[in-house]
Amino acid sequence: MHPNAIDEKSIRDTDAAALTKKLTEAKARKAARPFDDAVVGSGDAVVAKDTKLFEKARSDDEAVEFLRELSDSAFQFVTSLTVLRSDTGRMLSAVETSEIKFRRLEDRGFRDRVARYPVLRYARASRATAFCASLTPSQAATTSSLRCP
Repeated sequence: MHPNAIDEKSIRDTDAAALTKKLTEAKARKAARPFDDAVVGSGDAVVAKDTKLFEKARSDDEAVEFLRELSDSAFQFVTSLTVLRSDTGRMLSAVETSEIKFRRLEDRGFRDRVARYPVLRYARASRATAFCASLTPSQAATTSSLRCP
């Protein structure tokens, strides 16, 4: 895993699929820069409800507010994955949307859930991170097997 600090807030789009794709492609390009023989992968996800996008919560209070807004509603979980070959610059991206319905959550349980499941720690762990695998000369032609640098 190679953290690469990109300013995710500088990449914007009102469409969830377009936003996650732009983010994963930016992460992959940045992670690939130091490598001339690697396959780099990156991912991102957002929640979309009506016209509002929910990205990674920045605080426990914001995570509680997200749960409150999503309670007893239907929304989409939009994920993107990008794979980039640093030697050729060839990039493949995919976007997948899952339809989700939350049951009504009791207001008093929001803080308990955020405390029990440290969502901020998990969100930070994945922020601007990509995986990278170096290619041996024979693998460069097929990329069917990889070794880590």
